[in-house]
Amino acid sequence: MILRSMKRPSHYASIAVLLGIAAGPTRAHAQGQSEVLEQSQSDPIPLLSHPWLVRLHASAGWSRNATLDGDSTVGYTSGAQLMLPANADQSFGVEVSYVQTDERDERRTLAAGLFIEQRTFGWFLSGIGGVGHFLIDNERPVNFGISTKLGWAPILGAVSPFAVVRSDWIFDDSTISMTSLDVGLTIAIDP
Repeated sequence: MILRSMKRPSHYASIAVLLGIAAGPTRAHAQGQSEVLEQSQSDPIPLLSHPWLVRLHASAGWSRNATLDGDSTVGYTSGAQLMLPANADQSFGVEVSYVQTDERDERRTLAAGLFIEQRTFGWFLSGIGGVGHFLIDNERPVNFGISTKLGWAPILGAVSPFAVVRSDWIFDDSTISMTSLDVGLTIAIDP
């Protein structure tokens, strides 16, 4: 009924495109594809066109379910990250850190994981990563964890300060959660 009431062929084409039954790509679509192809061929490789970031960090914060008794206490983290650029605002990389979830030194781990990050407004950093926690003091299996970061991390030059709120969740017999203020230096290395 709807198709019979339309008298111009352009309406048929519009409905066919909406219904997904167009026979082939339109001229505008083909031009758009060629523009994207030309642009991708002219863009340099992101790994070589944006700086690599090395972050040295240390943090202190509040840790819940951290001790073997299940108490809450102060926790510490220190380590380094190597972040490679996906584009000007996004990066991916690895982190290796020492994590002590309690002040009495009952749970110490060497943490290694993969991270992704995005910077908006040129300074606001948001990131998330999956982390393996290798217990230093005993032979228990590796615990998996998730780490997130939100905060201030501008790239001001070759060396820049940063301060972010870091949240870590370590999945053990009970979930250990630690929220801390993570501060340090970002070193930008031009490839």
